[in-house]
Amino acid sequence: MTHPIDLAGGPAKVAKICGVSAPSCVQWRRDGVPIKRAVQIEQGTGRQVMRWDLRPLDWHEIWPELIGLPGAPALPQPLHRADAAPVAPQAASAAKEAACHE
Repeated sequence: MTHPIDLAGGPAKVAKICGVSAPSCVQWRRDGVPIKRAVQIEQGTGRQVMRWDLRPLDWHEIWPELIGLPGAPALPQPLHRADAAPVAPQAASAAKEAACHE
């Protein structure tokens, strides 16, 4: 699968768009694109690469206004640990409160 930075023209072009060094953009492939840079890349590529492409796991939390736009991907499903039982917020609060009074 091609990384969105490569779809945007590669590290050198993305670096020029963002005003940073190309090695920084290479590092973003591994570590993720910073939020403020995602907007710059989207604008600098004429929306050929969108923010949701650059931050596929959390774009909807950062930019909720993008949810439901044409071309927007489905919302990512939260990851659940198989051995973790869900705890209702009220139960968690009650348990915490009880622990404070012991």
